[in-house]
Amino acid sequence: MFVATTLFLKDTKTPLNSGRKKGGVVGPRRFVYRTVSLDIKLIKNGMKTTINDVVMGVSLAGLSRYLNRRYGEAKEDKGATEKKNNLPKNIRLRATLIMNVRPSSGIHGLAEMMEKGSKAKWGTKIGFVLLPFNIALQDDPLDYVRQIKAAIDRKKHSHEAMLTFFIIKMVLKLFGTKIVGFQTSHAAWTALEKIFSTSSKARVMQLRLEFQTIRKGSLSMMEYILGIKNISNNLATIGESVSERDQIL
Repeated sequence: MFVATTLFLKDTKTPLNSGRKKGGVVGPRRFVYRTVSLDIKLIKNGMKTTINDVVMGVSLAGLSRYLNRRYGEAKEDKGATEKKNNLPKNIRLRATLIMNVRPSSGIHGLAEMMEKGSKAKWGTKIGFVLLPFNIALQDDPLDYVRQIKAAIDRKKHSHEAMLTFFIIKMVLKLFGTKIVGFQTSHAAWTALEKIFSTSSKARVMQLRLEFQTIRKGSLSMMEYILGIKNISNNLATIGESVSERDQIL
């Protein structure tokens, strides 16, 4: 589900992501901030949630109201654009949420970590999940926190974070840290294409050299023919087919 969502379900184009241009380059943006007084711990304790749930709920509320106002301006709705629901239906908007995937969370003492069979593992192990944002106007502001908590709880009971942890681990082992340094997914995929292209060309040259230099020698006729056929099949697998005439010659 994670792979299908990543590859085929793109976020809805909204004023939040309309600045992205062709090639994955992000256009200029402006940031406006305001300091507000919010007792996050009070809300957390009252709703029996986490601080992350409250912060994400506040973010969802802010994004919903911001998009409602922007869509109201687009409709040239003069007057109470923030009170009227101007949001389109079924807006798909997702956030990336980092999760700890260590079997035993928290900080552990050195002696405990060095014990044989200890569940406290060395190093940081994190994965991430795609968290859907239900963009809508709610009469009760606490409903935003409730929605986020329900979504995060579902993600915690899934294997999505563990899956992304292993994907990141595999990419780092195969390609090193140079892939991680790219700022956009477009740049990362372009680099991966170049890496695969270079390795494929080297493999083609190697197989063609084997094909040109293979000799019967002490091999039986059957072994010799199977050797030629094996090299030919390997070339065909990577898109470099060899004609039957060349195989005979």
